[in-house]
Amino acid sequence: MKPYTLERITDNKDVIVLMLHGIIELPIFYQFIIDKLPENISYVAPTLEGHALPSREFGKASMKIWEKQIENLYEKYSKEYKKIIFVGHSLGTLLSITEANKHPDKIPYLLLLNCPLKIWMKASNLKTYLTVGFHKKDKIKDETIKHASDICGVELSQNPFSYVYWAKPFYSLLRGIKKGKKEIKKLKTTAIAFHADNDELVSKKTLKLLKENNNIKIHIMKNSSHYLYSDESKDDITKTLIEMLNNTIVQSN
Repeated sequence: MKPYTLERITDNKDVIVLMLHGIIELPIFYQFIIDKLPENISYVAPTLEGHALPSREFGKASMKIWEKQIENLYEKYSKEYKKIIFVGHSLGTLLSITEANKHPDKIPYLLLLNCPLKIWMKASNLKTYLTVGFHKKDKIKDETIKHASDICGVELSQNPFSYVYWAKPFYSLLRGIKKGKKEIKKLKTTAIAFHADNDELVSKKTLKLLKENNNIKIHIMKNSSHYLYSDESKDDITKTLIEMLNNTIVQSN
């Protein structure tokens, strides 16, 4: 496993989509969106620092490092494109919100998937992580757990001591969530937030915080979880993004 970037760069400089994955995920999470994007639209889905590497390297990552990585990407593409639309999943939503607050004139829309302003732990969630972490992939039969394994962005080990390194980035994520609760109140960028009705990580209490900002519209994804979306939800997400892109192109010309 090595860090990689999914990207397509076109001659259309009106807008580019930056897609930020969640913690212990990979850019491949966004394949369902990439498959439906118009051919004239540029996109970049990077691997966040520390991901696609062994646990020891993942343990060096933090919100500060990820925020710097995304700011560097913004600086690069803001010089080439009129507008940037951010798509974020889980951790990626926190990074997207922070970046939008820094550059509201350049970032017209945010697409937020499973924004973790309030988190919780279900028994099924614990089962997911234990199964992914300590079982071979070919032994996983549960569809939700298998999908989580497919997009897992840290090299796994059946040695439990290797997961000690995960403490720092996850603690940093908790601090990022605390910061995110403040950032969401300041958000002036138009945002569409998709929340899964069966999310095993993000509490429904998140919706209350999102509703406090009139710039955020909420969609509930039925028959969906934190990592696995129904086909209907995938279609709704991609259609929403394409609508954002069309509006941005019209406004840019």
